Amino acid sequence: MLLKPWYDVLKLRKELCENVNQEWLEFAVPFPKARDAQGTEEYSDPAQFFRSTYISHPLTKLACDVMSRLSGSREHSAIFSVVAPHGGGKTHALTMLYHLVRAGNDAVKLSGAPRLFAQTGLTALSVPRLAAFSGVTFDLSKRRSGKRGDPTRKTLWGELVFQLGGSEAFELIEEDDVMMRAPARDTLQRILPQGVPCLILIDDLLAYIRRESSAEMRQQIFRFFSDLAQLIQQEEKTAFVITLPPSMANIDRQDALELQRYADLFRHLGETVTLVVAHDAGEILRRRLFIWEAEEISSDGKLILPNDALETCRTYGKWVRKHLVQFPAWFPSSHAERVFRDAYPFHPELLAVFVRKWSALPTFESLRGMLRLMALLLSVVHRDSYSKVYSDALISSGVAPLERFEFRDAVCAQLGWDQRLEVPIFTDICGQGAFAVRLDAEASDDIKHNRLHQKTATAIFLESVGGISDALSLQAAESEIRLAVGEPDFPLKAVDTVLDALAERCYYLTRDEHIYRFKLTPNLNKLFADRSPDIDEERIDEQVKSAIQQVFSAPSLVVLFPETPADLPDRPAITLAVAAPNYHKNDASTMQLMTALTHQTAEGERIFKNGVLWALPEDDAQLRKEARSLLTWQDMYQEFQVEPEQIEMISENEPARALRQISDHIIKTEHRLHDLVWYAYHHVVLLNKSYEFEFVDLGHLEPGGLNSLPVMLLNQLRLFDYVADSVSPRFLKHNWPAEYLQQPWSAKAVKELFFKLPHFPRLTTVEAIKDMIAKGATSGLLAYVGAKVEDKYTPFYYQKLLNAADVELSDERFILSPAQAETYLSGLKRVLASLMIDAPKVSLMSGEKITFTVRALDEHGEEITRNVHWEATGGTIDEHGVFTAGEKDGNDFEVRATVANKSAWVKVSILSKKPESPEEQLSHLIAMPPESAPAAVPAAAPPTMLHWAGTLTPEQLTAFSEAVSNTFAAEFSLSFDIQMEMGGESGIALEQIERVKAALRAVGLADDLLAS
Repeated sequence: MLLKPWYDVLKLRKELCENVNQEWLEFAVPFPKARDAQGTEEYSDPAQFFRSTYISHPLTKLACDVMSRLSGSREHSAIFSVVAPHGGGKTHALTMLYHLVRAGNDAVKLSGAPRLFAQTGLTALSVPRLAAFSGVTFDLSKRRSGKRGDPTRKTLWGELVFQLGGSEAFELIEEDDVMMRAPARDTLQRILPQGVPCLILIDDLLAYIRRESSAEMRQQIFRFFSDLAQLIQQEEKTAFVITLPPSMANIDRQDALELQRYADLFRHLGETVTLVVAHDAGEILRRRLFIWEAEEISSDGKLILPNDALETCRTYGKWVRKHLVQFPAWFPSSHAERVFRDAYPFHPELLAVFVRKWSALPTFESLRGMLRLMALLLSVVHRDSYSKVYSDALISSGVAPLERFEFRDAVCAQLGWDQRLEVPIFTDICGQGAFAVRLDAEASDDIKHNRLHQKTATAIFLESVGGISDALSLQAAESEIRLAVGEPDFPLKAVDTVLDALAERCYYLTRDEHIYRFKLTPNLNKLFADRSPDIDEERIDEQVKSAIQQVFSAPSLVVLFPETPADLPDRPAITLAVAAPNYHKNDASTMQLMTALTHQTAEGERIFKNGVLWALPEDDAQLRKEARSLLTWQDMYQEFQVEPEQIEMISENEPARALRQISDHIIKTEHRLHDLVWYAYHHVVLLNKSYEFEFVDLGHLEPGGLNSLPVMLLNQLRLFDYVADSVSPRFLKHNWPAEYLQQPWSAKAVKELFFKLPHFPRLTTVEAIKDMIAKGATSGLLAYVGAKVEDKYTPFYYQKLLNAADVELSDERFILSPAQAETYLSGLKRVLASLMIDAPKVSLMSGEKITFTVRALDEHGEEITRNVHWEATGGTIDEHGVFTAGEKDGNDFEVRATVANKSAWVKVSILSKKPESPEEQLSHLIAMPPESAPAAVPAAAPPTMLHWAGTLTPEQLTAFSEAVSNTFAAEFSLSFDIQMEMGGESGIALEQIERVKAALRAVGLADDLLAS
């Protein structure tokens, strides 16, 4: 399903669509300006502030408790400590309270405020006495005065008292302010309003204290807050809210001790409100960065997503559940759809990067950092016409525009302004010519359009560089990367392929099993790139030839890299000449080499041209490149084995781990080089019937399986009839040379002719010629004979069985045409020596017919034709040997054949009635009435032999084998007399006869069929 792009679902704020005001991008509340109605409307205008603020659960609780307290309720504490990391929204929380209480009864008109009134049960809110102090902007070294005529304030308590009671109240502590000492407790009690709502807001107290180096002054400040907090606890309608960082990381010991005692003080006297970003990040980003109408906000304060957004979240949720084993265990796949809804239009993995990993960085500004980076991302992609090119359904970490300096600088700022990060960014991820960019350009169209290599590299960068202070976070798990860049309509396997490519090419990306990291130090790929150009060209030549030699490992068939006629043997067999890798298919030098070696030998003209096949490479560029890689990795392995400390000096790799990785590279490169030989040598050149070279492109040959490349080449040539495994004797009959019509043709010359003449089939083995001669002699298409001795050929095979194993392809064996064989036989005086009837024993049913054949043999065992006289008892037989069984039973009947003074006979058994099966006999007995059942007779001795005879169809023969042979073979000794008759109304072709013989031989039987 095609999901709608996020930019067509939500509308960006106008500030992001124009040249962004840097002050707007700061996302830092200028608390004094907001208090004094100065600065941008985003913070100084209460209506605008609440429109873009998501009142999260912690903020809701804080606001409700403060409102209740100001309205006189004593159910809640009067002291609140707001705790959040740097940039986590502490000042934003105070600004919300300031605008809320300043609005009084009009506060109910502010976005989200009705829910606060509903939860507290209040219907009105009185405007309290209000004091708001920022430790960032109030400087102890400078005096502060407000409007003309206002007194000058030097201390924190002077400022607070003046804001609460004006000049009149300030006079009570003016001396304390001048002397920079904390006012007395009773003085503070007189200043705090009695029975009137009062709210004191203190932001970033630690920044104020850290600028005061005097221990005495620090003690005065602590005493002031200790007294003030205790007094506020006792007062009605009074609340005190202060912001504190969550930890003492990255501050000196003295400041840490100061912070700890303030934290202890306020925790002891009041409540702690912790602002958590993790669950509300998506809602906060949506409210701040996109345009929303009032009716699009639900009663719980959350935005109502459009239907297209919900469809995207549903689709991604189903996708995650379908492939949940492919994704990280920390991702809540059971309610994935809700997680996507909470983060939309941002991918939840992108927000998880900041929450799970970057939050450990001391320089990362938490929510403020997220807002700044996401605002910049949206602004950049909008201005770069992103929507005209890409259609991402979600904003993922992979689309972060690291190539844009403003975004890149913002990232570096959040990571501690480490400018060294630009090296891996420009080298591997998004610089001009960066590896990820180049890989996308080389990739298939779908990966190229999705810029999947750059997306993946960017996601790894953001995932792996954020946890600099936490070793566990300095990584991107493969499952996290799949979640970050995968999409429902895109195969996850493509991500794995991309990861492999990046790991092979990038200089600063490291991979350890399924963990990826970008580092500031180069990896083995960089060391490889520095050493690769120095590999000697002669070593590359040797390595390429060695790889080709391993692939073309068939010494009886292959000749490697012939350069002269003497290198290529002239033999009556197929010879695959593998050209050296520098002889490319289209080079003129290649044609010259093939012409010279195909037509010439060292002694003169080549005889067996038809047997020469050439294997040519497309080119050798990729082979040489991969060979260079292999040699480089091998040299690095040897170098680092001898001096392992070199690895640590150049890279951060541990020697053992680096050697293991180099070893893996060697194995992979060897496999690639092996495969490249297959891909390169897919052209075969041979002579056609016109004695011209024909180039045959066999296409993409896939390595693997049991076949070697030479065997695979021959298999492909078989498909197009360029080579053959067999040849019919009829081919020889139609292509019999004229010079051998009147004289014997030597079997050796026959063999040689197949490898001389291009119009003869190229046979893969000489066994095919033996088989052709054997079939021809058996069927009478030729005769196979030995040399004449006393005018007789010995041996002589014509129209009788000849096995291919008995054929010799030598100068002492010959073949004759049928005419020559008949002429030879007609000139011989042949004497009848014996007769043979084929069936030695026959069992028939009464009336059944069977045809007998007889073989008449001369003194040499050669078959001769004679008239046969037939006689039979127990039935009748005609002149063709067709016997019909009579009505009488018996086992001693006889069929006799007589030729001249020679006779042969065979015994015949006849049954007048087909015997009942045991099942039939039993059924007859069961069907008899008791009175007609046969009387019991004394038990007779059981028979020792059972006989059965009958005629079976092929289907019945199969059933007979299963029912009788398989059932009783283990209990009794079985033997069968088989007589097969096979007939066809239109005659039986020679090829069909050969198939029958082959079937008989396959089960170990003689194939001496008799045809009639």
